[in-house]
Amino acid sequence: MRDLYRVLQSHNIDFILLKGGAYIWSKNSASKGRLFSDVDIMVRKPSLGDAERVLVHSGWIGSTLDGYDQRYYRQWMHEIPPLQHLKRQTTLDLHHTIIPPVSQPDFPSEKLWQQAIAIEGMPGLFTLSNMDMILHSAAHLFHEGEFDQGLRDLSDLDLLIREYILAGALWEKLLARAAELRLEDSLYYALNYTQKILLTPVPDAILQKAAKQGKFGDLHNQIMDLLFLAVFVPNHVTCRARGAAMARFLLFIRSHWIKMPWYLLFPHLIRKGWLRLHGENSH
Repeated sequence: MRDLYRVLQSHNIDFILLKGGAYIWSKNSASKGRLFSDVDIMVRKPSLGDAERVLVHSGWIGSTLDGYDQRYYRQWMHEIPPLQHLKRQTTLDLHHTIIPPVSQPDFPSEKLWQQAIAIEGMPGLFTLSNMDMILHSAAHLFHEGEFDQGLRDLSDLDLLIREYILAGALWEKLLARAAELRLEDSLYYALNYTQKILLTPVPDAILQKAAKQGKFGDLHNQIMDLLFLAVFVPNHVTCRARGAAMARFLLFIRSHWIKMPWYLLFPHLIRKGWLRLHGENSH
């Protein structure tokens, strides 16, 4: 991490640590026993090109993706294709925001920077604020279609909520911040499923406000319960419930539906299906 910091700061490129790296650097409860093989950081969008060039010149090599997948990342997603260090083999995900621009083109990324926490003694290095760390974790979990580590990610949310929100009774402020960042849906899912599965002490009144803020009805909640409760289980064959495979498939489709408009989604899924049918990998 210090090498990464040295490289970017030598070119005056500020960055925010995200996810596991941020948990460890912040020494919060979600960092305990944390193991990870990749690093996630975010730079401001105008700095993205410079950051990529500097990193490539410092031994970080881009993925060998075809033209379509390069365009998928660079035009539609919130990060560029993953970089890997030549010597350490560490993977780096370089973000410029936390939500795919194709789904929320007006996401207020600068608001994240306004409340970011500076790392003492390391000018230009930040973590998200405590509340934004929770909201990013929620957005990441409930926007993605892969749940192999879903229960771990849900546990991260439980630990962060207990440490940063429960201790200070900051529930209303968390709801307000979610509305400010337009992440009401993600926060409701986070509060609902941490309470249901990990018994996070979310007050019922707060959960009801979150559901109202996200404009969710009873039928919607019942359907999502069937799906999410089937996938938030330990990643082992003995723990898979009946219908889990279908739930994973439907949540995979959902993740693309909320990321991309239909006129991009349908050709994208057809292409992915065709490549998988022929044994080829695609993002």
